[in-house]
Amino acid sequence: TGDVGSTCYISAAQEFSSGETFSANNLVIQDGGSIYNTGNDGTNGYTLVLSLTGNLTLENNSYIEGGRLNISAYNLDVAEGGVIKTDYRGYNLQRGPGYYARYYGSTHAGRGALNPDDIYGDAYTPESFGSGSYEGAGGGVIVLSAINIILNGSLSSLGESKMSTNQNGASGGSIWIISDNLEGNGTI
Repeated sequence: TGDVGSTCYISAAQEFSSGETFSANNLVIQDGGSIYNTGNDGTNGYTLVLSLTGNLTLENNSYIEGGRLNISAYNLDVAEGGVIKTDYRGYNLQRGPGYYARYYGSTHAGRGALNPDDIYGDAYTPESFGSGSYEGAGGGVIVLSAINIILNGSLSSLGESKMSTNQNGASGGSIWIISDNLEGNGTI
């Protein structure tokens, strides 16, 4: 509900298409609301661009999920219980520059278990997907740009782990935060 010229409110699940850009002034994702896409293009998860001239607010029990999330706003406020995530939305199973072989953990910013391959990615501009493992997908990419960020919820880009099958896990993805002020008690 609402108006892209003032404030939009999302109170239920809203699926997006790959490569979709959502532009508005202010966006509030309310308790129980989400913007998501869990699909992939055969290699990694879908991309969503949120381009806000004002504020982005995620209330308790709300989330944004996709393969690559590019989010820009003036202020970003993620309440406790709010989540921005790209878990398991990076490179698919057995794909990516850090995948080596069965029983080996995938490499990314650090070396995977038993994996002899070099690490990849850039610590100064972290925008690379995590590599898949033999049985799990890597983590996706989150790029946040806001003057002020209050994080009491969580940012997450986990690689999938199938430890019950004695396989080492996929590598996590990338989280890049560009901000003048980051505060709160949340987790990254």
